[in-house]
Amino acid sequence: MLRESLNQPLMVIFEDLHWIDGETQALLNLLAESLGSAKILLRLEPLGRESAAEMLTALVGDTVEVEPLRRLIMQTTGGNPFFMEETIQALFEEGALVRDGEVKIAASLSHLTIPPTVQAILASRIDRLPAAEKQLLQTLAVIGKQFPLSLVRVVTADPEEMISPMLDELEMREFIFEQLTADEIEYSFKHALTQEVTLNSMLSERRRTLHERTGQAMESLYADRLDDHVNDLAHHYERSANIKKAVEYLTRAGQQASQRAAYVEAISNLSRGLELLMKLPESPERDRQELTLQSALGPSLMETKGDAAPETKAAYGRAAELSQRVGETQEAFWAQGGLFLHHMVGGQLETANTIAHQLLDLAQASEDPAKLMLAHGFMGIILFWTGELALAHSHFEQCATHFDPPRQRHLAVLYGMDIATGCSGYAAWPLWMLGYPEQALERIRGTLSLAQERGHLSNQAMALHHASAGHLLRGEAQIAQRLAEEGIALSNEHGFTLWTSLCGIRLGMALVQSGQVAKGIVLMEEGIKAAQATGAHNPAPILGAIAEAYGKTGQPTEGLRLIAEALEAENEIGEAAHEPELHRIKGELLLIQEAANTAEAERCFRTAIEHSRRHDAMSWELRATTNLARLLDEHGKRDEARTMLAEIYNWFTEGFDTADLKDAKALLEELGA
Repeated sequence: MLRESLNQPLMVIFEDLHWIDGETQALLNLLAESLGSAKILLRLEPLGRESAAEMLTALVGDTVEVEPLRRLIMQTTGGNPFFMEETIQALFEEGALVRDGEVKIAASLSHLTIPPTVQAILASRIDRLPAAEKQLLQTLAVIGKQFPLSLVRVVTADPEEMISPMLDELEMREFIFEQLTADEIEYSFKHALTQEVTLNSMLSERRRTLHERTGQAMESLYADRLDDHVNDLAHHYERSANIKKAVEYLTRAGQQASQRAAYVEAISNLSRGLELLMKLPESPERDRQELTLQSALGPSLMETKGDAAPETKAAYGRAAELSQRVGETQEAFWAQGGLFLHHMVGGQLETANTIAHQLLDLAQASEDPAKLMLAHGFMGIILFWTGELALAHSHFEQCATHFDPPRQRHLAVLYGMDIATGCSGYAAWPLWMLGYPEQALERIRGTLSLAQERGHLSNQAMALHHASAGHLLRGEAQIAQRLAEEGIALSNEHGFTLWTSLCGIRLGMALVQSGQVAKGIVLMEEGIKAAQATGAHNPAPILGAIAEAYGKTGQPTEGLRLIAEALEAENEIGEAAHEPELHRIKGELLLIQEAANTAEAERCFRTAIEHSRRHDAMSWELRATTNLARLLDEHGKRDEARTMLAEIYNWFTEGFDTADLKDAKALLEELGA
């Protein structure tokens, strides 16, 4: 709602709030707290007087005798339908109202006491129940808002001939309703408040006992399909005295939530499991349980907090420590992989590089295809960022040879992403830089296809980001914009914080390429701030893109400041993949700043060419050479310009329809005229 209010003012109308439950109340509380700066009009309206009067007529009639009572009820309940229903039901049960063809008042209005809240009304009605019925209602409240008859039988351990009449009586009194389903009879509480007040009427010790008995009954009744009931089992055991069972089902519920990309729910379940686990005495078994919880927590934290967040590091770091302690070498390997991603995204490339080499050594020793895929993929990523493009490409190719989807399903959500998809997306970038735009395009298409195949939503957001970045390198702004917008929509819907920010940056770059420079700068700067909030470092290429955009708006000085920042950051953390491009952009900005900067700009272009050759970055070299050739031509050195541009252009064997090669060809033709 808040996000949509940024696009257009909203009017939000809530109806039927007399049916409100705890979750809706939490939503309303959160929304109300956030309204101060939002363009939202929120309407919370009671039942209108006319509608309330119609309801009272249906319940007690509209005779002259009941008119004073109608006014009293309206005044006391404020038009709340549920409050009115419960008040009238209580008056019938007390004998203050009787039905003899029509409703009649059997007591003086001056002696009637109507409790001031619907909770108080419900409490008084529950207290008047016969002991056996009250006990059954309390048991039902523990079981849940809805409950099948078969489960009630097992929990109470009473024969059906004893339970059924009491259920009928509770239904007649409108505490519960019967619901027919395809399989069996089910019941539900008329209102969440009825269940809540009933629960509050019990001693806590009895509640705990009933929760455990309900959990045991569900395990017995649903033994062949427990996976369908792990959330309910976690709920019951968490409220019982059985900590071990609570931890078991909170873990399973958290794992299930993570698999369906419900990461906030997963974190809640797993964190509560960890909190309960710490109440058990230290033991190897407790360490193993904690290892399972921490390993499951990591991916959800990556998606909600970010790979570089301290919470993510804490989860994977603890998992690595525990796996060493209990001798779980498999878990130790995957935990170290999580730490690699944390350090890589956070800009600690030296640490990430050390971990990647350790993982590769372990994977080669194990000969496990899944481990080899991950290790080669991570080596490819770190080598890409440090500028070893040919080696990075080699590792990405080896990563692909070890990809075996049927046997590697467990890897699909290992780090909140599918490793094969992530590495495939990364692999397109060095391919383009090495001078193979068409092969890079094939890898982009393969990444999107793979993400759809694997079906994981976070995976698809990541693939859209990688694909958008790949098309930007090729100069295809419209395609890049569409992919980035898809990534933003998907990430916003499911709370993928990091991918929202990164796709926002790609959208900004696409807008700059298509001429919407000012808007693009805003999106890139907002994206950088959002990424920083997750702990991610400022990647040099993004700073370079913003700097280049500032040049297009006639602000080269600001652009040069950002280039200096990017080069400093790149030197500090060891990023080198985009270093040639930063020097090239610096040369462009110097020329925009002042025509007299020719010599310094030429040095920047030649430095960019030198660094490109050092890293085999043919596409960067082509861009820098095109800039230098144009500058040389302007200063009467056409032959030199034509010779150097022809040499690099003729090296290429593909991608002649991409922006950089078309630009170089047009300049070559101009130089040869």
